[in-house]
Order: sequence, then structure tokens, then C-alpha cells
Amino acid sequence: MKIKELYLKKDDFQPYYPVKITDSEGAAENLSGASINVIITDLSSNTEIANRALTGSEVANLASGEFECRWQGTETATAGAYKIEFKISGVGGDFTMPPPNMGLAKVIIVD
Repeated sequence: MKIKELYLKKDDFQPYYPVKITDSEGAAENLSGASINVIITDLSSNTEIANRALTGSEVANLASGEFECRWQGTETATAGAYKIEFKISGVGGDFTMPPPNMGLAKVIIVD
């Protein structure tokens, strides 16, 4: 997973946050059968604003190690800086992306 900082306007639902999981040699990890939750946390207050399962078209390409967060409801309603993490379960054990040693994945919502 390449860490990226994503910017979007308040109340917009695009661009999505894309993720591709690869092994140490750069080959795509097959995530077929995995369940993936997105956790979005406000960096200024450390308040979790979302913790939900990715579904449908968000997880349509798991065999290629790809998924995306498509914003829902009020997830983009407040300007600010947010941490985004993905909890992946069911493929050789549970893990979180990005792991702490890779840095922080951020979403910046602007007015």
C-alpha cells in the first residue's frame, strides 16, 4: 500500500480513497474472501467518525488486492484532517493497513 494524502471538498463524495495491497516484491495480494473495515479518525480530537465494513463496488477487485473507500453519509461533512485505516480480516490472519511503520494515511477535507 502506498501512503497518500487525499484532499477533497467538504460534502463531496469523490475522489475515493484507493488501496492496493502488494507483497514485498510488488505482486498484488489476493484478498478474495476478506472482510475489510474502514476506520476514519479526526486527528485534532482523536474522535472516530466512521467504523464500517466496505461493501459492494468498494471491494469488487479483491482478487487483485484492490479496494477503495467510497465516502458515505456525513464522513465528509466537516473540514479537517483525518486518519484513515483499513482492518483486513480472513486472509491468513487479521492486519491493519497502513501498519504503523509505514506512516499515517491522511484525508484532508477543505471548505
